[in-house]
Amino acid sequence: MIRLIALDLDGTLLDPAGQITDETKAAIAQARQAGIKVVLSTGRSAQEAADFSTQAGCDNLSVCLGGAVLSDNSTGVHLRRWDIPEDVSQTALELCLHRDIELMIFAGEQIVLDPFSHRSLSKTFPYPVFHNAAVVTEDPIAYLKEHDLPLTKIHGDWNQPAYPLAELSKLEGIELTSSNDHDFELVPKGVSKGRTLALLALLWGIPLDQCAAVGDSANDLAMLQAVGTPIAMGNACQAVKGCRPIYRPRQRPRGCGSGHPLGYGTIVTRNAGRRGIISAPSFFFLTFPLGEGIFCPHMSEIFIDSGKTSHLARYPDAKHEGDKL
Repeated sequence: MIRLIALDLDGTLLDPAGQITDETKAAIAQARQAGIKVVLSTGRSAQEAADFSTQAGCDNLSVCLGGAVLSDNSTGVHLRRWDIPEDVSQTALELCLHRDIELMIFAGEQIVLDPFSHRSLSKTFPYPVFHNAAVVTEDPIAYLKEHDLPLTKIHGDWNQPAYPLAELSKLEGIELTSSNDHDFELVPKGVSKGRTLALLALLWGIPLDQCAAVGDSANDLAMLQAVGTPIAMGNACQAVKGCRPIYRPRQRPRGCGSGHPLGYGTIVTRNAGRRGIISAPSFFFLTFPLGEGIFCPHMSEIFIDSGKTSHLARYPDAKHEGDKL
């Protein structure tokens, strides 16, 4: 049974024009009417997640900044946030700035841009919610120090030959990932969409084998591996299309026989690259029977390590994190 569905934004929920189609909104509404929780899990900011979540008609919590933030869309409050260690944050920024890279600097609840990035993003990233929330400053490092802001995430794009990936990879306390084939994302070590989705599911008392996730990029892998039913978009990178869940449900969901176009395991949606998740969202969402009541097993039952070195091996502290909220 599926009780929670997590949706990536870019390349998944959004169409190529950056919009949510009416068909997709209708599918989400059908799912929620059937009692299924539907949330966003994105590399974007909490401000953007709240806006798109409202447009799509999703539930109230979102995984943002690639898992660095669990946010309440109605209040904008960061229920939980992980920041890059202070002793490496300045070095990371120094490596990324002044290279003509289109940078998005996420500092706690603020978005900070240098002038080059502001000019470039004004042309390439047409999302008013992002730009209205952003602060433009000549010296982002000094701005963060002056306002005592942490560094939560760096997103870099546009000028690939200038990416300082080799230097960044040597820093302690951070991880590099990407949301497409031409960008990079810098997040705190151990942070992923999978880890924070696990925390969200725990808060709602939903075991991970009763969760589904839909994504297309490398930063979706941990989320797809964490859930019982991973779904790859038709436009997904090969690593995502080859994803298998680390947690495997004991039973195949009803309606997903061998002849079913959305069979259990890795699911590649049809024509999804052009039309968002609408390859058959209502068909998929309503295929699975719903669970009744609240089931919150012990963490050892939610997070099963298959014997491999896995993202899930990092998640036992989700119980501790959940107790804080």
